[in-house]
Amino acid sequence: MHRLKRDTWVVLCILAVFALGVWAYWPGLTAPFQFDSEALVLRNPEIQDLSRPGDIWRLNAKRFLSQLTLALDFSVHGSDVVGFHATNLLIHALTSVLLGFFVWYLCKKRQIPNSQWVGVIAGALFWIHPVQTQAVTYIWQRSVGLATLFFVAALFCHACFRFSGRRLCLIGAWSCAFLAMFCKEISFTLPFVLLAMDVLLFDQSWRTAWRYWIAYGCLVPIIPVLFLMDWDAHLVSLHMEQGVSLYTPLTYWLTQLSQLPSWLRLGAFPTGQHLDYDVTPIAGLLDPAWFLGGVIAVAWMGLIAWFWRRQPLISFLGLLVCGGLAVEMGTYLLPDLFFEHRLYLPMAGATALVALLASKTPQKWMPVFAVIVCAFAWLTHQRNLVWQSRVDLWAESFRFAPQKPRVMANYATALFESGDSKRAEELLRSACALEPAHPDYASKLGLVLLGLGENFEALYWFDKSLALDGNQAHVFNHRAGLFIQMKQWSRALADVKRAIDLNPNLPSAWQNQGVVQSMLQMTDAAIASFQVAIKLDPKAHEPHTNLGAVYYRQGKRDLAKRHFEASIAIEPEQAKILETLAVMYSDEQKPELALDHLNRAIALEPKRASAYLNRGIVLTKVKRFKDAILDLDHYLSLHASGAGFLHRGLAYYYLGDLGSATRDLSYAIQDGQRVPQEVRNALHLP
Repeated sequence: MHRLKRDTWVVLCILAVFALGVWAYWPGLTAPFQFDSEALVLRNPEIQDLSRPGDIWRLNAKRFLSQLTLALDFSVHGSDVVGFHATNLLIHALTSVLLGFFVWYLCKKRQIPNSQWVGVIAGALFWIHPVQTQAVTYIWQRSVGLATLFFVAALFCHACFRFSGRRLCLIGAWSCAFLAMFCKEISFTLPFVLLAMDVLLFDQSWRTAWRYWIAYGCLVPIIPVLFLMDWDAHLVSLHMEQGVSLYTPLTYWLTQLSQLPSWLRLGAFPTGQHLDYDVTPIAGLLDPAWFLGGVIAVAWMGLIAWFWRRQPLISFLGLLVCGGLAVEMGTYLLPDLFFEHRLYLPMAGATALVALLASKTPQKWMPVFAVIVCAFAWLTHQRNLVWQSRVDLWAESFRFAPQKPRVMANYATALFESGDSKRAEELLRSACALEPAHPDYASKLGLVLLGLGENFEALYWFDKSLALDGNQAHVFNHRAGLFIQMKQWSRALADVKRAIDLNPNLPSAWQNQGVVQSMLQMTDAAIASFQVAIKLDPKAHEPHTNLGAVYYRQGKRDLAKRHFEASIAIEPEQAKILETLAVMYSDEQKPELALDHLNRAIALEPKRASAYLNRGIVLTKVKRFKDAILDLDHYLSLHASGAGFLHRGLAYYYLGDLGSATRDLSYAIQDGQRVPQEVRNALHLP
């Protein structure tokens, strides 16, 4: 009975923590593509074409599996961000559950008291901790989530093998370890962590152990080989991000040591979080900035050694933390010195350690645990709210790192998208001044200037960006858009064709090509281009609008109406298209539908003169003459023309006000308007 009650409480706690986690991450499900996610998913033809896995492999073999899952997401969800976030959250949930079961299993087999609660606490803290937000909500970090999932799965399977002797568990451990190698480079330490677990937690029988250790040893060269295959690209990324000289291994390692206090603070007190940290590299051994981190590292290793024989499980979990940090801290030089997602794997060991320390008296610590979980859930929820807005996310980073060019450029892009073009221009000019050889900053400045109407200066920055990197499909497409505005059709067509050659899956390039072809009277080619744009991005309204316009000019009204309606269904706030559809409905003797669309158009643009004219015409058709006259009065106040006098005169005529009708229709005749002959005769008009 007592055990049943305890199990019930465990289940209730798990469900409550799970619900809190879902609530905490819920705002992040609609967060837009951020940072690398936009460039490497939305503008990446390899990710967008699942039929060519070889291209995904060549994109980055070290992360082939994580990129393959992104391609699967794109094939199912297209550019809908919710599907990508849902997959990331599912991976995080599975990892949290697996970690909880792994810790519970180890504690149970080693006869540590309250093993169930230790597993619950470990999994719950991992699931709900705010520092995990970046790895979960930042779509491109799918790689760290998958790597950690397979990392923990391999450890769990190996523990099951050592306790039970089942070969199936050994096959599962090796398979998970193999898959982890193709998720992210942090998995390189997995065979060594497995060895540490074997040495610390199990009695050795080397006569049998050597067989599976040879199997694990075969995994060690995978990541170094893949890394060497991609060495040139890695050097280019280092140089582009730093803009100066490359780090030496020593200065990189010392800089990472200097960040250990920050890592510890984020784990214990996760406040002051932001996306892109500005870290000053350590100059050398005599730079005192790394001393505190060095002391922390020595103390940590000393504690691992102290507990080696006394509490080997504590030593193992301490080594798991080290294994999670080791690759990105010291063995693998990265252009970015500090990102929160690098704590994701180490947190598996850290949360398990915290849970283990509370194992003897969990009842005493449960109120504290409950408060911590609720506080972490609230902080995680707040982090995900920030991730919902590009402006908020980058404003936060800019507050902490106001002199970092990448932060400036991304904050500027967010401001531009929100309508603050002038502030965006200022920030991008500063970023380009700090890193003049960065093609992305130049292209972003060109795009902002294009939005401001500074066409010639925009052209200068697009040219500069392409001179720095001539393989940017989106920049060729932006420059084609500029040439379209300048009505330089041949140059626009050349640029948009180049963009499509570089990225055949860029829908806006096909859209721009259709616009140019339409202007050059290449009607069939324009139709084909718009159809490709619609296929690539069914949620874009512009290709439907433009394709409808082409069919309208051809007199294919049914096809035109179908695409105009599709455009409005995607983007309802298009006054011009609403008005065009209203005219078509009026011609089809559907006045109520026509009036509904005209009402919506006028609500969107209260000064749209032609909408009042067309509504007045429809109201006259349905014999609402007084309402028609009011609309036509409004039209003539905005745009005095013969058409307005003609239709107001007719409304007056049908209403019976012949004097007003004669006056208006006389003006209409003087303007060349054609008055119906029966009305002319009735009013004795010339």
